[in-house]
Amino acid sequence: MICPNCGGETTGKYCPYCGTDFAAAKVEPQTDPQNTRDRVQAKQQDEQQKHGYVSADRIDAVLGDLPLIQFLRQSLKSKLMLLCTILVTLYAGCIGVVYGIVGFDMSKALTANQFDSYFSNDKIGRSIYLFSCVIHICLALWLAVSMWSIFCSAASRKKTSQSSDWFNSFRSFAQVGQRVFLLLSACAAVTAGLMLLEADFSKTIFYSIEMLTSSGAAQIGLSHVLSMLFEENIYRVICIVAVYLFATVRFTLLKATGTLASGMLRSGEATRWKIPPVSLLVFLGGVLHLGVGIVTLLQVPINQAILLNYLPLCLLGAALICCSVLLHQICAGVKQRQV
Repeated sequence: MICPNCGGETTGKYCPYCGTDFAAAKVEPQTDPQNTRDRVQAKQQDEQQKHGYVSADRIDAVLGDLPLIQFLRQSLKSKLMLLCTILVTLYAGCIGVVYGIVGFDMSKALTANQFDSYFSNDKIGRSIYLFSCVIHICLALWLAVSMWSIFCSAASRKKTSQSSDWFNSFRSFAQVGQRVFLLLSACAAVTAGLMLLEADFSKTIFYSIEMLTSSGAAQIGLSHVLSMLFEENIYRVICIVAVYLFATVRFTLLKATGTLASGMLRSGEATRWKIPPVSLLVFLGGVLHLGVGIVTLLQVPINQAILLNYLPLCLLGAALICCSVLLHQICAGVKQRQV
């Protein structure tokens, strides 16, 4: 064993080098110093790992006590958020029913394949409109699922912190919407240019671009309103370009807001950033959709088809207006808590 006084090795009761009495010192025998150091290091690692697990288990409780996260949870589980979510769900349900029926009928017509040729303009136009219906349904359902997920995450009693995963889902939805309307903006701008150049829209490529523009306009209810406002097609297309660009900017700001919200939830503090005017643009978008729906229902003879097409626009407009109020409250609260 090892002498605790001089470090010499011995097998007797007394150290031959310094004479230390091992029995009086009550020294425990140590046969392998390297094994002893390994045991000590392993014990320290176990303690660190144990403390790490404790921190991970309590991280939700720690974050939940922060004022910012409590404020966001209260805002995202409020009655106003519930109202917004219900309106968006009704909108998504109406869109699913209306354009689901239209898409089914269009699919049957395409399956029958009773067209002049394989690349006839009629077939291409129907295919593009069917594609726009599918995209519209997917975006509406995606928005409804994201809204319910955010609300349920905030209202859940199992977790004391707000998860940023569903903000990531909403951010992805905004990113897809941004790209869709950017594409529609480009198509509308090209269509306006072709009209000014008096191009022949019977050509397949020009006709396809025009159909993308008109299909998108029909999805957001601009067809009847623009026909009442303008007689010239070029003015209608210019107005469509402006609406598409406005929607692109709105989705861009929604994407940026979702990214910032996810970052603040992960860090647990209101970081320094300039809040974009997202609430104002969402409010203007709601006024646009609600106005288009109401004007059309008042000016056009109401039948089942018109009602089913423009009632969802009214629901979406009301939902966006309510969401703009909620976004304004959240942005104002974040500004007060910025560090």
